[in-house]
Parts: sequence; C-alpha cells; structure tokens
Amino acid sequence: TYIAWDLSNNVSVKIKEYFPLGVAFRNPDATVSIAPDKKYVFNEGLLEFIEIGRTIMSKSFPALQDVEDVFEADGTAYTVYQNIQGITLSDFLTRNGGVLKWEQARALFLPLIDTIKGLHELGIVHGGISPDTILVGRDGKLRLRGICIPRLRSASTDGPAELYSGYAAPEQYGKFDAKLSE
Repeated sequence: TYIAWDLSNNVSVKIKEYFPLGVAFRNPDATVSIAPDKKYVFNEGLLEFIEIGRTIMSKSFPALQDVEDVFEADGTAYTVYQNIQGITLSDFLTRNGGVLKWEQARALFLPLIDTIKGLHELGIVHGGISPDTILVGRDGKLRLRGICIPRLRSASTDGPAELYSGYAAPEQYGKFDAKLSE
C-alpha cells in the first residue's frame, strides 16, 4: 500500500497494489512479472482483487474507507482508497486503558457491524478482522481496512496467507474440514 496525492481532488489517498509475495516479482522497469508456475493463481487473484474493489466502489458503507478508483497498470491492478487519518483500534484501546464503556462501544461498533453485514450480503468476506485492521479515525468513527482476496486469508491455498493470530477462524488455518459442525 502506497500513500499518494490525488491532484484532481487535492487530497491524500492510499493505493493498494495487487502484488502477492512469492507469486509476483518487480522488474527493474517497475512492471510486474509472475512466477511461471503461478500464472493461474496470480490471474485468478487479480480478477478477484479488481471485482472486490469495483464492488466496494459502487456502494457506500458507514465504516469503510471509500474506494475512489480501480485500475490496471504495469502488469497488475491497483485500488485507490480514501486516506483516513487515525490509529488502530489496538492502539486506541491501549491509550484508553484497554476498556470501553458500553455507550462508547455501541456508538463505535454498530456502524462497523452494519458495514460487515453489507459486505457479506455482497459476497465479500474480510476474513481478517482484528484490532489491527480496524482504524479509529480522527473523526471518532471506526473504519475497516485491509480487505483482500479470500485466498490470502487461508493457509490452505497456493499463495501466502495473511492471518491474524487469535482472530482468524480455525478453518482459515486449513486444519479443520467442513464436517467440523457435525
């Protein structure tokens, strides 16, 4: 993820690049190459990355960084997000003694819960919600960040997994099967 300046709107933005480690490689001319045996994995993920970005861009969620643009360049894709200034929920809790009163928690978390519900209705599952992927903005609102393609949130896929210890569901580690509930 890069920080950039949007000259059209005169604001700071964040640009997230689709660049799965161990699958994609940076060339000297800044273009992206794909490992020969990982082209299918890369291209499948690229399509998902673009679809998720465009889906989020077409909607409005109370606790999500707005997507301003999705584009392809240099052999990969990018999503441009609104740059919200703030700190992680983890840091916020540490600074506040690790405790939130019910009134605070309710006001903070209800919009976040509505956002997660809306994403799920669109078929987008974050899979990495933790105090480190929730931002407390300077405006006092929570924003969910770090949405990525599903395969990057599961240890049982071909690509590198980005799991949050203590927050990832057991099935994301690939140690349990679908018969777990029986």
